[in-house]
Amino acid sequence: MGQNPPHAGTFLLVRNWLIRIFGLSAVRCQLPIEVASEDQKHNEPEPDLAVIADPAMDSFERHPRGDELLLLVEIADTTARFDRTVKSALYARASVAEYWVIDLRARALFVHRHPSGGSYRQVIRLSEDETVAPDSRPEAAVKVSQLLPPTPAAA
Repeated sequence: MGQNPPHAGTFLLVRNWLIRIFGLSAVRCQLPIEVASEDQKHNEPEPDLAVIADPAMDSFERHPRGDELLLLVEIADTTARFDRTVKSALYARASVAEYWVIDLRARALFVHRHPSGGSYRQVIRLSEDETVAPDSRPEAAVKVSQLLPPTPAAA
């Protein structure tokens, strides 16, 4: 599916922030990841952004597994419900430690943490006025609004 300008602009904001926090070699953009074995036959997702725990992993041999990721981010305009349900379950089964859905229409961030089976034990909805930090980098807090496109009144 194509990206509209708000999606593409948000992608750049989040990508640049992640690179500042984790470094260029740890941030993967729209590249495949391996999911749980029961899902591999029908799924090879390419999340908007993923942060790999070991940037030295040999990407020529295989895609990173979910349990090798520190953070996975999907930016949602028309797909927010799908990303928060179907993809959330897929990523939880793959043991992705932390999964964020940036919902552009709701101007909110949904943070999924602590995968267990096919779901996340913790799901938090944050408004644009709240702050968030990856579990793996608690010192890297950012206001959710800094990861969203400007509001029309602010533009």
